[in-house]
Amino acid sequence: MDDEQVQPDFLTLVLDPPVSVNGAQLSEITVKPPTLGQVRDAQMKLDDALDPTRGSMREYQLTFVQLNSGKGRLLIDALPTSAVRRAVEFLEAYVVAPLPDLDQNAETARLVLTLDAPLRTNSGGEVHEIELREPTGGEMRKAEELIDKRWSPGPVRRYQARLIELVSGLPATVVAQLPIGKAREAIRFLEHFEDSARQIGTR
Repeated sequence: MDDEQVQPDFLTLVLDPPVSVNGAQLSEITVKPPTLGQVRDAQMKLDDALDPTRGSMREYQLTFVQLNSGKGRLLIDALPTSAVRRAVEFLEAYVVAPLPDLDQNAETARLVLTLDAPLRTNSGGEVHEIELREPTGGEMRKAEELIDKRWSPGPVRRYQARLIELVSGLPATVVAQLPIGKAREAIRFLEHFEDSARQIGTR
């Protein structure tokens, strides 16, 4: 791998020599800010939240790059480890990036997330913003049913996606397209009502 091009919204890695598998050749690979669905599906490959095995970590990394780049798995498996590592570093930066401050009046507010690019519905429509409110106890219960006892990353992402679906009224296929940064903003808003209730109860 000789070169890379980094932009705010993508990373292109130039492969030298190119990767070849079954007659297909790959001279560069581009990754973009990941979606909630991509992060969820990749993290489902991890077998433990705190101490994943090396095998499951490798599978997570390869799956993450495959889902985001749209390239076939055989080509992804043939990538140099340095290219995989650099691509995963770029993708994971969005999973841990600092979030903007939460509105101090959010307890009584609705949160409207305006999207930089529209999400596509199965019928060809577009979603330009997502409106959220305080979740109900029943919505929290339905979403929390997806979390396992170890709070593994994959099931936690499934819970987050489900909670956004239930509160926003949007289908799973649309929520899965949500940029991970916007998804994290949504979950912070939805979960902070629980934190506020705990603080009130301990006064």
